[in-house]
Amino acid sequence: MTTRAALFLTALLALPCVADTVGGLRRAPSLGVALNSSGGAVTIDAVGPGSAAANMGLERGDVVVSVDGVTVADSAAFVAAVARRRAGDAVTIVVKRGGATLTKEGKLGALPLEKQAAYDIEYGNVDTGAGRRRVIVTRPRDTARHPAVLLIGGIGCYSLDGLLRPAEPRDPYAKILDALTRAGYVTMRVEKSGMGDSEGPPCSDPRSDFEAEVRGNAAGLAQLESLDFVDRGNVFLFAHSIGPLVAARIAAKHPVRGLVLAETIGTGWLEYELTNVRRQLLLSGAPYDEVDRRVRQHEICAHRFFIEKQPADKTCAGDLAAPAPSTYMQQLGSLDLAPLWKQIDAPVLIFYGTADFVTDDYQHQYLTNMINAFHPGRATYVRIEGMDHGLTVADAFAQRVVEETLRFLEKARSTPQ
Repeated sequence: MTTRAALFLTALLALPCVADTVGGLRRAPSLGVALNSSGGAVTIDAVGPGSAAANMGLERGDVVVSVDGVTVADSAAFVAAVARRRAGDAVTIVVKRGGATLTKEGKLGALPLEKQAAYDIEYGNVDTGAGRRRVIVTRPRDTARHPAVLLIGGIGCYSLDGLLRPAEPRDPYAKILDALTRAGYVTMRVEKSGMGDSEGPPCSDPRSDFEAEVRGNAAGLAQLESLDFVDRGNVFLFAHSIGPLVAARIAAKHPVRGLVLAETIGTGWLEYELTNVRRQLLLSGAPYDEVDRRVRQHEICAHRFFIEKQPADKTCAGDLAAPAPSTYMQQLGSLDLAPLWKQIDAPVLIFYGTADFVTDDYQHQYLTNMINAFHPGRATYVRIEGMDHGLTVADAFAQRVVEETLRFLEKARSTPQ
């Protein structure tokens, strides 16, 4: 389904002082540089005033040789080397400046905390049994109990921290969280394993599978409902991309007041994969004979991988490339959605954007019809012309999702259960 760009952990900022440990977890690191990577060299383009990099004596134009003894040849390797650390950790960076090789040492700063003037943002954690995960809660600034929404993102390794900076939110998830909180809702996000401040296996580790993602978000939901400023009878799930599959697993066992699902699937994963491979090849302009050949090859590989649970060998590796470990993907292949949705008797709002390259209208129509067959009138389908998988292309699309979501939530809350 979807991936989201990883948060750049070395943001160029005049950083406020942030404690190394926040909400029970050590903070992700911040160095405070902008980088340029070309020709096998990583050059520092700028150094943030007051940043860890400035305190270490790094300067614009320095060419990075290594970080903690690890040679870095591009920006991605540099960021990965820093991201393995935590705020307050010592770091050694070797650079070339002019004709000299210099060794610079210091301590990493802490990633800035989210902050908004109109409401509170609180950092905590939840224990999943495989390490503690960061949770971030937004709440109206009063003492009343409020309805709440747990946001569940899509597949891939990325952080949900850093979305709500003081400036106007630009990321679609940020727009949704911001609008919900301003409308009187508490929101929560649960970081993925090993991402941001979270403990546990790295997101790309085979142990970070689909079941682990379900457990993490289920633990987050239980904590959300326990908060003394949350109206436990009015807790909703907003899920995007793969998120609705996680949401279905959770809501089948743990009833919620309603669900909002965006850009997802309704059939089994294998059927989705085969039809989507053909659709994407045709959209990319591939000739029909080439489409048939590649779909046939994908079908063979997908059967071995998803049905027989074989590893993706060299022959099939390219056909089965995915932004998640093979354990995660094979668990998706075993997921039977219909029995889950049969157990979920709650109102459901389903979004599909017609510019989505990752899924299609049929999947959303099928999901809507399936839910309504089990629970007549429970599912509502909203088709948004021109919206893509990331709920973007234009700000208006994210705004439409916000408006429809708020309307749905208010209606669900006012309808007797």
